[in-house]
Amino acid sequence: MKNLPSIIRIVTVEENINGEIKEYKCLADESNGSTVRYLSKEEALQVFSEVKEYYNKSNYLEINDDLEKKENLDHFVESMNSSYDNFFKLNLNEKYDIPKMTHKFKTFKLNKRKWSCKCEWCGKKISNIEVEGYYSVHQEQISRQYEKACSVECGDLIWKEIIKNWIKSNGYTKFFNV
Repeated sequence: MKNLPSIIRIVTVEENINGEIKEYKCLADESNGSTVRYLSKEEALQVFSEVKEYYNKSNYLEINDDLEKKENLDHFVESMNSSYDNFFKLNLNEKYDIPKMTHKFKTFKLNKRKWSCKCEWCGKKISNIEVEGYYSVHQEQISRQYEKACSVECGDLIWKEIIKNWIKSNGYTKFFNV
């Protein structure tokens, strides 16, 4: 098998037959910059054979889907990391670790009457009579929900559940250490 050029393009070739222009498609080698060379019949058949072999693979759709998901995830990670100081980090296995989240402590307003809510993780009642406030668990790009936690530990567990659900629902499981 002959080594094929690295840049192959489909080009239109015109042929004048008795004053009538007939158009054909053929493959051209553009790996030498400005010089275009048409592939021979043998080279073209080899290209088609390799293309056919690739598309006939039983896992073609899975591979293509994974590539698309990885591209989408990489774009998302890039935007998140630029906004949130390396939010997502690759580990030695080339997979992302679940990012740590800093939970915002929300102080209860002093002018409110009795106010309470429940910790979304442990179910403990959080009341302005007993404590100063609660922890808000939220990451807008991953979940629109604002969850309330009684402690940083419960907030971390809520966050892990939210991010794992996001990973699973987007089909990113292969790219994370879950």
